[in-house]
Amino acid sequence: MKKQIVFKSHQQTFSLPVEQIEKIILWEQPVSVPLEQEFVLGVIKHQGHVVPVIDLSFLFYQAFTEINSSCKLIISSLNGKLISFLVEDIVGIKDFEKQQFEEVDDEFMVEKEFIEAFVKTDADIILELNLARLLDLKAIKGIELETFIQSLVDKEDA
Repeated sequence: MKKQIVFKSHQQTFSLPVEQIEKIILWEQPVSVPLEQEFVLGVIKHQGHVVPVIDLSFLFYQAFTEINSSCKLIISSLNGKLISFLVEDIVGIKDFEKQQFEEVDDEFMVEKEFIEAFVKTDADIILELNLARLLDLKAIKGIELETFIQSLVDKEDA
């Protein structure tokens, strides 16, 4: 069994392993930071840290998430760095059997290396994200997000 947090962005269903989630909070307006990357909405404070807010819908589909009462921020931690993702809604925490996961064919999905696996359910196909690859967005946007995040934190600390 693999426990996953399942959420919606741009009407697509995604998941992340629960152990990669620091916290899920209600939407809060981030502080704007002058940036070149439109998918970064700004930064929020979380437990004394400056945390960038990434709009997953804009990152993947170039369409901003419509802010409403269902929107949440998923705060994730990887290699000691915090990052938050704006999502349309949280579907829930679900347990999936190992046989429900189908590995991504690298040849077929060469530009989508941030997708770890497809999770097959009776009602849907869920895209499991690979947070480590998502934070290395060279394949998506030609930037290294970890370096970009650090530059945001440095600007906010100055």
